[in-house]
Amino acid sequence: LRFCELLEAGKFGVHADGGSTVLLRDCTIDSSKSHGAYLAGDAKSSLMHNNILGAGGSGIYLDQAPDAYLSGNVITEAEAYGIMCKASDRSVLLSNSITGSARQGIFVQSSQDCQVFGNTVRQSLYDALLLEGVEGGETSAEVVGNVLAVSDSAAPTYYDLRCGKFTVNTTISGNLLQNHDYKQSKDGTSGIKYEESKALPDKCRVKFDGNGVSWSGEAMTCRVGEKFANLPKIDMGTKVFSGWALDADGNCPIGDEDVVPPVSQMTLYARWNREGVSSYWIGFNLRGG
Repeated sequence: LRFCELLEAGKFGVHADGGSTVLLRDCTIDSSKSHGAYLAGDAKSSLMHNNILGAGGSGIYLDQAPDAYLSGNVITEAEAYGIMCKASDRSVLLSNSITGSARQGIFVQSSQDCQVFGNTVRQSLYDALLLEGVEGGETSAEVVGNVLAVSDSAAPTYYDLRCGKFTVNTTISGNLLQNHDYKQSKDGTSGIKYEESKALPDKCRVKFDGNGVSWSGEAMTCRVGEKFANLPKIDMGTKVFSGWALDADGNCPIGDEDVVPPVSQMTLYARWNREGVSSYWIGFNLRGG
């Protein structure tokens, strides 16, 4: 789905349950009674550049939805979590903006090998970012370049960034914590590398990898917080170039409209379709016309 407006949605703005792959982009979901988008058991779904307002539950709730890619979503005034990532291994949360969540802004729960890059969380009543697992269902993540601030009215037991119980093998660096700082549990945590940051980089050096194709493109320097814009294109003749991604498998696409995260450097990988095969977005106007 693309360019949809779901106003005063029912229980869920978007609900997918079991076995599907969801592509949701450039949509507005307003005042759903529960979660703005609820994905349960769906693998390799992408939610990009959506505007989710006033959800009665969480803005986006991933429940056993591995390899999800959430990028550039704006989530405002959710009654529960801004983003809940539950038992959703290898998920990527990139450059999302979350304001005014009644619980945690981002909660990564019992999910392994997740990437939490360049998100902004403000005015959450609970932790701005919480990582937590259970025994036998640990959480691990790479947490880089996020701007995190709980609400001024949050209780002192909540933090800008908290590693709760059974958080393991997690790297935390380059994050800007603005109110209640950092807390780490002693219950089942291990292998956590924490590096404090007082300021975020204002520029990012972007390198390009042909991803199996010999190509000598030059790196470019982008300003943090602005759109990538004018990413290079590759013409190989025998292959169809379909853009860039954060990962070599192409599961986390990056385009000109995406915002540069606050990291000092990153590598983008070329995405290739089979010869003669192109991909398209199909948009639906639910109001007709």
